[in-house]
Amino acid sequence: MPDLKPHQQDLLDMIRRAGKIPTSRVDGRVLRALQRLELVSVSDGFVFPSAPVAGAATGAPSQLNDRQAAMLRMVVRSESAVPAEGLDGRTVNALVSRGLLTLRQDRVTATEAGRAALVKPPQVRRRRGAGSRSARAASILRSADQLEAALPAGAEVLVGTIMAAAQDLVDGFRLLARRLERDPQQGT
Repeated sequence: MPDLKPHQQDLLDMIRRAGKIPTSRVDGRVLRALQRLELVSVSDGFVFPSAPVAGAATGAPSQLNDRQAAMLRMVVRSESAVPAEGLDGRTVNALVSRGLLTLRQDRVTATEAGRAALVKPPQVRRRRGAGSRSARAASILRSADQLEAALPAGAEVLVGTIMAAAQDLVDGFRLLARRLERDPQQGT
């Protein structure tokens, strides 16, 4: 990270803690310096920490939860900007603060980083040992991984009489496996 002056570092820390700050509360000269260094981004009247800063504290890529991944996929698939009024604001703000979406004039669009996040193979977090996992859930997770590897990106499959995005189908299998891990009796 570049050397920042104390007032720049204070503002950056405040933006990181808050997640977003109205531009009216920020000194423009300090803001422009942070923007030049690509440490913050401005969208729809708010200042957000840029994606590299948010992940730099841990050194690991930030994981998306199910809702964030589904919303990011939906926005990337859409041909034009998506109206923000029908979307969950917490999920939108989380994706905007990570630099995966932009919010302008009540419209949400995916950034290049957001598109790239969907192209990367998902990082699968597995626990050591299968003692805490039911055999059925483990089998479903293995099958979902194999299915995801076999299907091309952006593919659609026929489920009954409905065309569905292949990634949504894989995510559904993973969700079922997680539910089975929590309560093995649920799948019977």
